[in-house]
Amino acid sequence: MLRNILVQFWRNVKKNKLYTTFNIAGLAIGMAAFILIGLYVYYENQYDAHHPDADQIVQLTCYANLGGDQVFNFDTGSAPMGPALVREIDALKEFLRIRSFTENFALRAGERVISISSVNDADSSLFDFFQYEFLQGDPKRALTAPNSVVLSEETAHSLFDDTDPMGQEVVFRDWTSLTVTGVFRTPDKPTHLPDFPMIMSWSTRKRDDDGGWLNNISYNTYFKVPTGTDLASLQPFLDQSLDKHEGDALRMLGGENISDFTDIFRLYLRPLRSIHLAANELQGMRGKYGHHRDNLFQLGGLGLFILLIACLNYINLSTAKSALRSRMVGVSKTLGATRSILVRQFLAESVILSLVAFIIALLLVYLALPYFTNLLQKNLAIFFLSTPWQILALVAGAIIIGLLAGIYPAFVLSSYRPVTVLSGAVIRGTKGTRLRSLFVILQFAISIFLVLNTLIVGKQTEFMRTKDLGYDTHQMLVIRLENGDLMEQHRVLKTEIMRLPGVLAATTADFTPDDIRNNSVYHIPGGVEEDQKLFHIWPVDHDAITTFGLTLVDGREFNPDMATDSTMSIIINEAAAKLLPWENPVGEHIEEIETLDPVTYTPMDIIGVVKDFHFHSLHNEIAPMFMQIYYGEPPYLFFKLDGARIPETMAEIERLWKDFAPRMPLQYKFMDEGFNKMYHTELQLGVLIRYATGLAILVAAIGLFALAAFAAQQRTREIGIRKVLGATSEGITLLLLRDFLTLVGIAFVLAVPLGAWVMNHWLQSYAYRITLGPGPFLLAGVLAFGVAVITVGGLAWKVANANPVKAIRHQ
Repeated sequence: MLRNILVQFWRNVKKNKLYTTFNIAGLAIGMAAFILIGLYVYYENQYDAHHPDADQIVQLTCYANLGGDQVFNFDTGSAPMGPALVREIDALKEFLRIRSFTENFALRAGERVISISSVNDADSSLFDFFQYEFLQGDPKRALTAPNSVVLSEETAHSLFDDTDPMGQEVVFRDWTSLTVTGVFRTPDKPTHLPDFPMIMSWSTRKRDDDGGWLNNISYNTYFKVPTGTDLASLQPFLDQSLDKHEGDALRMLGGENISDFTDIFRLYLRPLRSIHLAANELQGMRGKYGHHRDNLFQLGGLGLFILLIACLNYINLSTAKSALRSRMVGVSKTLGATRSILVRQFLAESVILSLVAFIIALLLVYLALPYFTNLLQKNLAIFFLSTPWQILALVAGAIIIGLLAGIYPAFVLSSYRPVTVLSGAVIRGTKGTRLRSLFVILQFAISIFLVLNTLIVGKQTEFMRTKDLGYDTHQMLVIRLENGDLMEQHRVLKTEIMRLPGVLAATTADFTPDDIRNNSVYHIPGGVEEDQKLFHIWPVDHDAITTFGLTLVDGREFNPDMATDSTMSIIINEAAAKLLPWENPVGEHIEEIETLDPVTYTPMDIIGVVKDFHFHSLHNEIAPMFMQIYYGEPPYLFFKLDGARIPETMAEIERLWKDFAPRMPLQYKFMDEGFNKMYHTELQLGVLIRYATGLAILVAAIGLFALAAFAAQQRTREIGIRKVLGATSEGITLLLLRDFLTLVGIAFVLAVPLGAWVMNHWLQSYAYRITLGPGPFLLAGVLAFGVAVITVGGLAWKVANANPVKAIRHQ
């Protein structure tokens, strides 16, 4: 039986080389696209799955509701929450706290100084929670002693080359001496944790805020719970602990009108495996983790659409060729073949063809993976054919695709009656034409929908990248000051660099304007005690407004000659002005809460209002913010450079830096680079959608070309007669084009409303977004009709110009 199936399959391939090639090519491309997209979606869903206790680890999150639109979810807690909750809640067995500063820092060993991307400190339980392969040292003891540090393999090699780093001294920012107690290998499996170039022991750094639960909520805090724990059942115990430690303070903040302090602040536990895709739950944090879940559904849908188009191609071509195989069916039935035997024959041929396409698809994926790894900065290869179960699932999928794609042609072909097909009636018939037309409409409707997806995602991404942020990012140099000595000299360094002819302006600040992280609750005087508002705080220097190109809409800038401007004055943004009860807030003041029992306030005088600018992602509305003079030594210097003189200016800045800090590398970036990082996920999504759309159009075009070739073949004699009777080549070309363009037109009418609805829903996740106009829809239609004309038109023109005598003699 198997031999007969293989022989018949091979005969059919040799007899129909062109159509078999189209079928295999379409299926292979569709499968390859589906596997690549599926691999990416799988990768995104495997974050933190490799940790041994992943199902027992939970993260602490905080909810805060200050009324109105001021609702926040933080993925961090305060330093004392972890130990206290483990003591008070039996189900919480262990705790872990990590704090990370993701900026460039200097790390020194002897005379060698390197720059590292972040500095982190953590409890000694870090390596009990998360799996890291230790090359040297004991992971259970490495972070127990003060001033101990573990280094990544890359950091250790950069500092010590091939010298044994264990027990060696490294100096962080020239003021903290640390002893190396371990070296670990950075895992290649995906995790929400950042790359750790170094991790200090928790007890190394002094913390003045460890005593207050509501102080400095910036520590990533994790717990272990027994397997199968219902996290919702722990909520009452979390509420009790919060009530015990801060209930009175929260009730005081909320005032007498609140029914429960948990209405304004609450603690929650989130499973470890859900953290990476937490973008839609963590307001104000979108982009910190991975894709929004909706994006992954969108990508998964694209992969399925491409595979569906490929399967429709197969069905279309198989039914189109059914007439040419009808005589074989008639002969087989005459010789005694039953319908079930023929169904098995055709299904087996379909499965074999699908498996051949699958093997080619695997080769295409293997060749494409290095490119996609480089493009997406994700090592997708680690999950490609990584387990026997994955291989079996893919092979089973290929077989199922073959069965599904071949089931309709098999039943159509096997249904022919011997007398009918041997008389040639089926060849002259039009059975399946309507179904093929329906499939062409469906293919192009999907393709047009994907084109719309691509165009609108691209427009939104470009809108975000080019939107006026409200401040100047071009040629704005940002220098990070690495240690206290440099910070103390910042004014001298700033003055020296300002003297360079290529420097136009300069200022200092605690944060870059695209990453203002500090926030605090303030009271509005004259209102009730529960009238609290959350403001983001940006400590700056007196010349920040001018240097950053901010627009002052009311009041005045900071004046270095007025002492109170450095201590009690603030400049608010328009969002803050709208939040306050005064029509003109300049001259009024808000009150910073100093103590809670009793409640005391420090007034902050409003001296000006600046036009709103974007200091977070465009996913979020611009939040209330104020600027105040930085009272300490600022970590950032900003210089506006002359764009025509950047190379020589940077060379001079490097020279000046070496005079000030000969052992410290100059850490700098240009500000427009930092803001673009916010949209890394959107850029990835746009790239994937563009490639997916291109493949979908290619597969649809392959199918359309094959169907057009078959239609032209079937109408060869008709075309010859028309030419003999005086029809022009142009007229015949339009005749052949008309049917296909009509189908594309119907597909366009179906795809446009669906695309408009889906993409409008997607755009709602952005606070600042494009308006859907007719442009993308018209362009998608033009592209679809263009593909149809190019695909069918060339073939139609060739057929129309063929010798009519040969066409008339065609059988």
